[in-house]
Amino acid sequence: MKHFGIELANAKFRYTSGDYGFDKETNTIYKSVTAIKNIGSETGDKLYALKDNHYPTFIDLLKDIDTNKCCNSRELDILIRIDYFSEFGNPNQLLEIVKLYNKFGSVKVLTKSKLTPQELEIASKYAHKATEKQLREIDTNGLLNELIGAIKASTDPLQQICYDVTYLGYTNRTYDAPYYAVTGLETNNYGTTYISLCNIQNGSNESYKLSRKWDIECEQGDILEISFEDKHKHTKDDNGNWVKTDVIEKRIKLFNVILKNPKTK
Repeated sequence: MKHFGIELANAKFRYTSGDYGFDKETNTIYKSVTAIKNIGSETGDKLYALKDNHYPTFIDLLKDIDTNKCCNSRELDILIRIDYFSEFGNPNQLLEIVKLYNKFGSVKVLTKSKLTPQELEIASKYAHKATEKQLREIDTNGLLNELIGAIKASTDPLQQICYDVTYLGYTNRTYDAPYYAVTGLETNNYGTTYISLCNIQNGSNESYKLSRKWDIECEQGDILEISFEDKHKHTKDDNGNWVKTDVIEKRIKLFNVILKNPKTK
């Protein structure tokens, strides 16, 4: 692919269906949504059917997703986090928009006591009728547009790496900090646990054996700060005794969780 100048990219709205997609203008192959954990090909096909529609805002797209039953709330949350809808904003911004859409998208009556002070102040401007306890006949489009305009959420690169690894199992991004992303944990038949790590400074991947004395307090997607130590390998001699060899392997000494994956918050 590099020889032909072709880039391989993650799944993206308008380019990806239940199968791989190709954009000739940018010479890019986009992965299928089935490469994303817990997303099926049917979801990808339904979203791909919307690719030629014009959506001035993310709210307009959400309405079509609901009308056509393209995906459930869990799938939508995952797709947002892996930056599938990047043309509409960053993941954390879009997650906040979804919360507002779910709360106000189709309401015509609002109970004042269930609103935050900011929501009450803004919603009052878009209610055609009001009682002591309720706001009625709400202009939901106007209300949503103003509430969304106040969103300041952003997604920093480290958090995006956390999202990628949680739902994709890998990341193509790097970050200038001495941290590692957990891409997998596996325990063999002997009870030995191995942890797969991505060095997010350079993108390299390695697997390490964890000491049995540790409780596993990390999961796939977590971002760790790690200290390593060099240990001599041991082998059994002719008498069955363990002896130190000249072979040195790098082992994890200590680790500290810098950022938890979103599923464990």
